[in-house]
Amino acid sequence: MIEAAGAEQAELLAALHARSFDKPWSAAEIAKLMENPAVFVIVSRTEQVRHGFAMAWAFKMMGVEPKVEESPGAPAEAPVSEGEKKV
Repeated sequence: MIEAAGAEQAELLAALHARSFDKPWSAAEIAKLMENPAVFVIVSRTEQVRHGFAMAWAFKMMGVEPKVEESPGAPAEAPVSEGEKKV
């Protein structure tokens, strides 16, 4: 099942993030990102087990102008893939 997650689930999201990254985001960092009204999170789960999540920014759908900010733990300039260059 896929369901939406809110900032109140920052602790859970931080725990899931920590399972996949050497330098995971803290619950406070995740909650701060989720203060942006263009940010949304979906969580994958079965019955009582949460498996992972995806966080995205919905600029065009919400009519919000993009604000470039470095995400916690992200490199200042990430390489652009060939697929992204075609978009």
